[in-house]
Amino acid sequence: MISAPIQYLKLRIQHLNNSSSANEWSEIQACSILSPMNLIDYKLSMFLKRIAFWFPLLLIMMLTGCQMPMKNSTEFCMVQTTCPNQQEADAHARAIIKKRLGACVQSSPIHSYYMWEGEVQSDSEVLLRIKTTCERYTALEQYLKAEHSYDVPQVIMIPIENGLPEYLDWVREETTLSSQ
Repeated sequence: MISAPIQYLKLRIQHLNNSSSANEWSEIQACSILSPMNLIDYKLSMFLKRIAFWFPLLLIMMLTGCQMPMKNSTEFCMVQTTCPNQQEADAHARAIIKKRLGACVQSSPIHSYYMWEGEVQSDSEVLLRIKTTCERYTALEQYLKAEHSYDVPQVIMIPIENGLPEYLDWVREETTLSSQ
């Protein structure tokens, strides 16, 4: 499904690159000599050409459910959670690293506003950003649910789509359980 729209896109880009630059410049010069109305007509026609270029590809992609190819890197993620104070944040950070649930935990003081039990709340908290693998996410989530002081802790997993390969290799190494 992906190859046909991509091939179509390549052919359209090749056609546009081969035929448009010289012709468009001569059309611009001709329009500017004639009148401002012709220049507006020219700009409108160029806009319509661009739509005509992209519309068939977008239509094919919508009808087939095709998406533009992306690097599929769902191996790594960042998990965010909040703690009520730095002491609890430090305890969780150390336990997460020790249990190899995450390779790196960063903490930052924040101020949160949220609705809880029908009332708007406002609290100082500590945000933890945990870099880990998607394979370790479930164990990390279970740890946070069991050990966190909040009834319903924030546990949000954000996929990491790309990163420095050496860093991601390090994350993988640090979250891999040893076979000993």
